[in-house]
Amino acid sequence: MANAVWPVSLPQRVRVEGYSEQPANTRIDTPTESGIPKSRNRFTVGVEPIEAVIEVDFAQKATLDAFYNATLANGALPFDWVRPVEGTPAVFKFRAPPKFTARRRNKLAVALSLWIVPS
Repeated sequence: MANAVWPVSLPQRVRVEGYSEQPANTRIDTPTESGIPKSRNRFTVGVEPIEAVIEVDFAQKATLDAFYNATLANGALPFDWVRPVEGTPAVFKFRAPPKFTARRRNKLAVALSLWIVPS
């Protein structure tokens, strides 16, 4: 079964402010009696956490709500989109529900907490 795709009516680029990403942490550290811990790979691939912000109007909020709640089963299912920096296709999953904050009179800032998952 194919993944859902990020709706074209929503912003396709994230805002620079509020964006952060981190490489997947696939290692495990084991304490030693003295000195630095021993480290080894625990997995060969892992999820990459991303925090991003988009700006939407009220119609786009309704689209995002429907996408998250109905299409993605309250964020439980993955979806296809593009990596914010590279612009290459990737599979994403919500880490937490989108958070909406009033920005201007008819605009909302949406905080997205996502994972890029191995495909």
